[in-house]
Amino acid sequence: MLSILENAHEIAIEQSLNKSPVITFSLPADDDKSVLLTRANEVWIRDIVTGDVIASGILEERVDTR
Repeated sequence: MLSILENAHEIAIEQSLNKSPVITFSLPADDDKSVLLTRANEVWIRDIVTGDVIASGILEERVDTR
């Protein structure tokens, strides 16, 4: 594990048949851990209670909405 994105918010997972899940979330632009979000690193979403992986994937698009 590289890090936990404590400041992530507006998290959503979109599931479609025969497609990988699409994970979207917002992260403040000044968050130091945002540099870890690269195509080389896989993003995992885990259930906070059980620790089970709910969804995983690679970074496909990064948008700055400032």
